[in-house]
Amino acid sequence: MNNTCELPQGKEISNSLVNDDLPTLETLKVADSIEIFDGNGKKHTFRSVYSGADKPRRVLVVFVRHFFCNSCVSYISFLAKNATPEKLKAINTAIVVIGHGDPATVDMYGLDTGCEYPIYTDTSEELYSTLGMIRTWEEGSPSKYIPHGSLWTAWLSFKNAFWKRLEGYPIWNWGTTNQQGGEFLFEGEGEDKTVTWCHRMRAARDHTDTDEILAVLGLEK
Repeated sequence: MNNTCELPQGKEISNSLVNDDLPTLETLKVADSIEIFDGNGKKHTFRSVYSGADKPRRVLVVFVRHFFCNSCVSYISFLAKNATPEKLKAINTAIVVIGHGDPATVDMYGLDTGCEYPIYTDTSEELYSTLGMIRTWEEGSPSKYIPHGSLWTAWLSFKNAFWKRLEGYPIWNWGTTNQQGGEFLFEGEGEDKTVTWCHRMRAARDHTDTDEILAVLGLEK
């Protein structure tokens, strides 16, 4: 990965090229100005979701795969249950979730996961690329948050999409299917925040281990 973390758009990248190096200041400067959308279709700069006088000292930004990915739904559901807004507020911390599907599916994702965190979508997937997250069809090994095999997980994702289609959600605009995500922890006061820890997914079931992410947040079991 070069110093900007930027990866070619639209191409599958070997997971051997991924690392957990912190984004450089130059990379963050590019990322900060990228526009993302909330569930109402309103634009926000990436910087505005983690930085500002009204934001806590620590903000964990979780990038998920497409909004119908069952493994990511399980991961965010775990966080929603174990890192509630009340617990996070007590330690001056917040979580923000970013996907890359249609803005019309943002509120659906909140309902599916029980998530009370702010949710946004990077429809261009430019933010994912700039911060060094890859596209790969690798499934990876079963994890604590999604112990099922890949075929069962794919079936659950398909079933979820089928029912959401019947409910009127735009399931065909869910984003690039093999786009992976990651987690980035921003720390600092007010406008002066930077990334102090990050993890980029190597495969579809490679979000940070559930015990580890709670430790990163300061919410060890």
